[in-house]
Amino acid sequence: MTKTFINLSSEECAEVYPSIIKNSDDHFNIAHILQENSHYGSAVSHLVLGSEELVKALIMFFDGIGLKLRQTDGVSRFFRNHKSRHYLSTIIQIISVFVITPVMEIATTYKSITLSKKNISKMNDFERALFGVDEKESELLISRWAKKLAESSKPLIDFWDEADYFKQQGFYVDYENRLIAPTQIKKADYIIALKATSRFREDCKKLINYFVNLTLKEKNAFISFANSNERFKKTIDDLFSESLRQIKRR
Repeated sequence: MTKTFINLSSEECAEVYPSIIKNSDDHFNIAHILQENSHYGSAVSHLVLGSEELVKALIMFFDGIGLKLRQTDGVSRFFRNHKSRHYLSTIIQIISVFVITPVMEIATTYKSITLSKKNISKMNDFERALFGVDEKESELLISRWAKKLAESSKPLIDFWDEADYFKQQGFYVDYENRLIAPTQIKKADYIIALKATSRFREDCKKLINYFVNLTLKEKNAFISFANSNERFKKTIDDLFSESLRQIKRR
């Protein structure tokens, strides 16, 4: 059987993710050099490529520590569907800022976050979805949360919705009722792309560093919790699905 990113072992994922991050960094560095020479179209293309590589690196990193992200439908689709990469970039960015870190904090102390020790009225929506409500209400909470996140992340969603178009336009001259060329991408377009991709890059690296700096006990506690708690896994799947629906509605 051919080895691909889909079927690498956890140990192999841990070995390859630094190379993917290095390749992502190379794309960002190339983008900087290109924009210094006013080649904004190609620069934007490299920003998008660098971000795509970061998505891959993030997935490999988490599977390398045993989180089994590749088993979720949304993540496995990333490796098969080129277009979905940009939707997934947005979703992972949302998750990295608003979900994973709070979940990490919850996971390291999850034994104390129960209805007997923390009243449900004091839980936030995500804690309630994980620990305090039935499955139906959990889905409603996730839907409500995702709608708020979609609104607060509108500029990022708008950019990632067009990211594949910008990447292609930055590399190729095309004609579709009019001439489409890399030179039509201006400095203002580059600045928008840089803002979106730089935030994503920062969030991804911050997230990886957060886990790298955990003690082995904390890391193992989270992995055990995440892989064995069906409510946790369903909540993450629901958030992926609802975030994707919110993005597609825009």
